[in-house]
Amino acid sequence: MKTETEIPQGEFADESSPEQVAQPDDPQEYGENNRKLPDSLRLALDGLVKKFQARDMYDRRIEVLTDRILRFYDDGVQHVYPNYGTGVYQIGAAGGYVNIGNGMQIECPEFMGAYNIFRSRRRSLDAPLTQNPPGVDFVPDRPAQPEDIEAAETAEGYRHFFDQNNNFSKNVQPKISRMFELSGRCVAWTHNIASKSRFGDNNQGEPRNMEVVNIYGTIESKVPIACHSFENAPYVFLYDDLDVLLAKAQNDWIKDKITAGEAGLGESDWERYARLGIRQAKKGEYLTGLALSYLVTEMNVFLRPSAFWDKSVDEPYAEAKEDDVTEDGKQFTIADKLRQIFPEGCHIKYIGKTYSESWNESPDDVLDIGFPVERDGMSGGALMEPMKVVQDTFNDYMNAKRQNYETGWSARFFFGSDTDYQAITDVRSRPNNFILLKEKSPDMKMEQIIQSEPPSEPPPGFDAAIEELRGPISQDITGALPALQGTSNHETTAAQQSMDRSQAMGMLGPAWANIQRMAAGIYKKAALLASKNPDHGSEIVVVGGDGKNISVKLEKLQKGKFHAHVSDSSFPETTTALRANLQELLKLAGPSPIGQTIFQSPDNWEQILELNGNPDLVLTPALAYKKQTRELEILLREPPIIPTPEEIDAYNAQHAAQTIQAVTAGMPPPPYQPPVPEPSLKPEKDDYHQWESEKCKEYLSSEDCWIRQNVGEEQMIEQAKAGVMNVRLHKALHDQFMAEEAMAKAQAMQQIKPPSESINFKDEDPAGRQAMNNQAGIKEAAPEAQVGKKAAAPGTPGTGTV
Repeated sequence: MKTETEIPQGEFADESSPEQVAQPDDPQEYGENNRKLPDSLRLALDGLVKKFQARDMYDRRIEVLTDRILRFYDDGVQHVYPNYGTGVYQIGAAGGYVNIGNGMQIECPEFMGAYNIFRSRRRSLDAPLTQNPPGVDFVPDRPAQPEDIEAAETAEGYRHFFDQNNNFSKNVQPKISRMFELSGRCVAWTHNIASKSRFGDNNQGEPRNMEVVNIYGTIESKVPIACHSFENAPYVFLYDDLDVLLAKAQNDWIKDKITAGEAGLGESDWERYARLGIRQAKKGEYLTGLALSYLVTEMNVFLRPSAFWDKSVDEPYAEAKEDDVTEDGKQFTIADKLRQIFPEGCHIKYIGKTYSESWNESPDDVLDIGFPVERDGMSGGALMEPMKVVQDTFNDYMNAKRQNYETGWSARFFFGSDTDYQAITDVRSRPNNFILLKEKSPDMKMEQIIQSEPPSEPPPGFDAAIEELRGPISQDITGALPALQGTSNHETTAAQQSMDRSQAMGMLGPAWANIQRMAAGIYKKAALLASKNPDHGSEIVVVGGDGKNISVKLEKLQKGKFHAHVSDSSFPETTTALRANLQELLKLAGPSPIGQTIFQSPDNWEQILELNGNPDLVLTPALAYKKQTRELEILLREPPIIPTPEEIDAYNAQHAAQTIQAVTAGMPPPPYQPPVPEPSLKPEKDDYHQWESEKCKEYLSSEDCWIRQNVGEEQMIEQAKAGVMNVRLHKALHDQFMAEEAMAKAQAMQQIKPPSESINFKDEDPAGRQAMNNQAGIKEAAPEAQVGKKAAAPGTPGTGTV
């Protein structure tokens, strides 16, 4: 039988906590990571932690309960009754009672269904916040310095390595987005861990160290609520709840002191129970007692040097040595010694209430805190918090409607004996069913025997109010407009839908900008930690974004030589930015023959006109493209019209009769042209056939067309192939109309050609011939000066000389 003190051998048994990673620049005066810290210093740190834990007690209850309730709502538990004065909450049960404080109770209604539109709205926000990776770029602090430029390039190469080990866009980014939506505060802790199961062994055969990031929400973190910014916060607490066996394995130097079921030092049980309730399978009240006896809280405390100015650490340092004196020769106080050991800040780890270890570390080097919206303090502001009141109202309306139907069904009144009543109620309703009734009294009419109430209907406007809550109100409050889900008015153009989506996504611009800033901070901190990680060696090889290997020399990474910043918003871009990007693209693509094809698409021209402020100009090919796009949706849903066997038989009989008649009359038989398949939607004669045919051709070469015919179940593929054939037949008719138009145009040109005449040169008299030669540019002698070829020589008898 396994005892509590046995060390687990599972996946994470070999995973050392980040504090176990050796820090070469840390003083080793009191053992590794100050594990043998003197009692006076350890007790002083304990006192500071307890004092900071007691701060903001009532405000802390409010932010913890708010966070817990929003996560309840996302899970579909939406009848939660919190008591912000005591920090306790109750889950309402139909017909039960809940205590709302001050000795007051309320009775829960009979119908308490949760109709979860909360999660769908959150997912609408989550999609644009996670669809693109954050645009982060490393730049040198001093662009003129070669070492700064090299440091920035090295950090950029390391970023790909960090992504490969942490899967930022698929793992880290969705967690940050969820905390923005439900928690309102997100803390990212970038640190090293040593894990053989996750990263393998190093050259010494020991678990390899790697940079990772953990994400915490409001309920898993504690900060000074009234503090204006993280830079001024003297402390940050982070909470993790571990299996007690895992905690013993990772902190074996204090394993005998670790007790299961303990909260962190100075932490209240109600706060821990609220946090643990999130992880439980039961989505209700938290479970206590033996249900949580195997868990213990690991608390990582980050203190700035300013925390050591508290009066509680002004006492003399009892264990002071000869050199523990100030510049003016005075003996060290506890505060002086703490500032000497932790000059940049103090990181302390507690397992339950037991001190484990501590070391010198600045909170700015490992922590990033982000908020979805700008706040005056460091609490609240979850994107989904305004949705709670809408969800409550929607549940009330839906439960009222359900109660109306459940309890308001029309009743039927029956005149008769108990025997007749039992006979009727025992008979089930079925078609053609007859019920035998006893004879009625002479003065009772048939319609008086059984009477029914009118059917129950909700009040006028009730259903409209429900739809308004589900739609416009919830969308406006959360900013999850229909365009984010790809749904909008079908009558709007593609350009208008694109603009609607840009505006809807623009409402999430502040949250997206903060996600990018957190990502930039995480990448920079990971790069700096990597430069001190001995397991990376002096050089690592990573795979870049283009698939090529990049050699990265981590010793080039030094603080003060590079920084990370948001390089490309990637979501959402303004019209001005899109216009500028388009102009640059056209300049680049214009001279290229392939780039010239951009101008051949009417859709591209419409986008160009829109971005340049001319969306109202009518572009005829674009109109034809839109029309054909709508028709494509219809054609793909329907198969082509196939001639029936009866139609083919009728044509064959008709063709045979015509053939016999032609042969009898000595004429050649007519051509055999049986009925062929036709598209379910035929083009009209007045369509712009050239552009609609081009749109069909464009679709037939698209990725969507290929996927429809090759991916999916066999039945769906066959249906898709029929739809594609429908498109091809539709295009063939457009091409046929184009050929007919071209033929008609050629015939019209022949008819309007002016008559021409030809004059034979030899038929002209000499003067006419000379005029024609002159017109052609040929010079010759005058007719009277010419001598015929057969003229007699001068002096010949019988002739005269001219």
